[in-house]
Amino acid sequence: MILNKIPVINTTLQPNVSRFLAYIIDWLLILVIGWIFSSFMLILWFPVEIFLIAFAYRLIFESSTDTTIGKRLFGLSIQQNNDSDISFKSILIRNLARIILIYWIPIINGKSGLHDKIANTQINKNALQHTI
Repeated sequence: MILNKIPVINTTLQPNVSRFLAYIIDWLLILVIGWIFSSFMLILWFPVEIFLIAFAYRLIFESSTDTTIGKRLFGLSIQQNNDSDISFKSILIRNLARIILIYWIPIINGKSGLHDKIANTQINKNALQHTI
């Protein structure tokens, strides 16, 4: 997949800083995609459209590659707490939990959010290939 060709930034940033920067990059990409789609879908209200795009973006990338573009850049991926392969069910639960819960707090304090606890997942810094 194309995501494997994205290089990992070899950095010694604190995990919460890496997660925050990955979050910002993912949201910038989501906003660009939303802006492109808003040109074609004038019926939808932009915030609703962004919400749907953000949900689809994360669900597609996380279920197929265990990461998003922003996470990939910082060598982050989603894993089950028991180190088994992440399931689509866990990714779906994690992303549905984001709809209800405030999920950016873990970025600030560096701990797992409620959406990770509900889905039994965690974000881990891993040794991905293709570092810069």
